[in-house]
Amino acid sequence: MIEYVTPSPVLREPEPERGALAAPLREPLRFLTTSAPWRGLAYFAGSMLVGWALFLLYVVVVLLPFAPAWSFGLAKLERLRVTWLGAPAIGDPHPPVTGSLSARAGARLGERATWREVAYSLLLAVLTPIVFLGAVVGWTVGLGLVFGPLLSDEVNVMGTTVDGVIRQAVWGAIGAVICAVGLYLTYAVSVAQAATARLLLGPTEEELRRRVTALETSRGVLVTSFEDERRRIERNLHDGPQQDLASLSLQLGELQQSLPETADESLRGQVAEAQVRLERAMAGLRDTVRGVHPQVLDDAGVEAACAELGGAIRVDVIAGDGWEPGAAWPPRSSRPCTTPPARR
Repeated sequence: MIEYVTPSPVLREPEPERGALAAPLREPLRFLTTSAPWRGLAYFAGSMLVGWALFLLYVVVVLLPFAPAWSFGLAKLERLRVTWLGAPAIGDPHPPVTGSLSARAGARLGERATWREVAYSLLLAVLTPIVFLGAVVGWTVGLGLVFGPLLSDEVNVMGTTVDGVIRQAVWGAIGAVICAVGLYLTYAVSVAQAATARLLLGPTEEELRRRVTALETSRGVLVTSFEDERRRIERNLHDGPQQDLASLSLQLGELQQSLPETADESLRGQVAEAQVRLERAMAGLRDTVRGVHPQVLDDAGVEAACAELGGAIRVDVIAGDGWEPGAAWPPRSSRPCTTPPARR
């Protein structure tokens, strides 16, 4: 039994569950026992390197007119770098372009996604020095309190000398807490940056709809071209070999009728056998033509075509929800051309 169903169009891939990256932040007691703080620390360190490079490009070298060029390359890196946090890679919002270098550059400059990438690089360049200063202060204090006693017998904290094992142990514990809080805040900053990257560097709903429309259009063109090619093959088979075989069959029939009664029986048998074999070849050719493009598809639709091509085989055809009885195959309407999967 075969059932045809009409699939609903999918506009975009399913997004990851919202707040999945921020989930470790909601369980601070278990936070340090997972890989989240170290993934966040690696992502944060990479962001600082990229941010300082952008700061130098924008402020020191002053290459602002070339911002779309390096922002385009940076965006490719950032879409992949979010996987360090365990998130899926961000989709590319840019449609493919062809042509000369100037034509491709002009097309990219006309896209909103390019300027969102520029805004992301500017934001990263501006915020990096501020975030870096806060991180340096916090980590210097925390690590200094933890490892200071190992390097020196006396530790100076805000002008006060900390000596003695107990006092150093207390301040070391405070430093460990500061480092734990630093890991927590570092991961939080990394999650915020990843969310910003997904917002600015990922495709918008409108861009996804345009891409789906372009894909549907190109797919419709392919389906139509394949359909035209099948029609051409069917027409050539019908007008060429099938007509020649029909003429040959008539000639053999006339030859069989014109044989005299005194003709050799073996000759009559050979002519009759040739006639039978020719009829069998014509029947096979007609089946081939019907298989390439059954005319009943255009005349009566898919249900009748299944019944005709089934022949002696019993085929139960059940139309699924959304199927239009008597519809041509492929559907000739303004809807996207989709091929329903067959379920046996």
